[in-house]
Amino acid sequence: MKIGLEYGLEELYTQLLKKGYNVTYDVSQSDVYIYQASLYEGLLNQMDSFEDKVFIINANNKTIEEIENIILEKRYSALF
Repeated sequence: MKIGLEYGLEELYTQLLKKGYNVTYDVSQSDVYIYQASLYEGLLNQMDSFEDKVFIINANNKTIEEIENIILEKRYSALF
């Protein structure tokens, strides 16, 4: 599974790498895309880069544990 992150989420990037996830800022072939609601414009800019179905996660006010749980369970959360 390839996880794409919005620029500005460097701490989350590092935490996911430490947990063994394949993490990138290149979202063109990501299975999961994580963004921050306060950086909403970045999500809109990335939408054209998504190849197919991408699981989108709003990282705003979520811990690394909550985000990992969402990834593993593919449980949806509010986008905005």
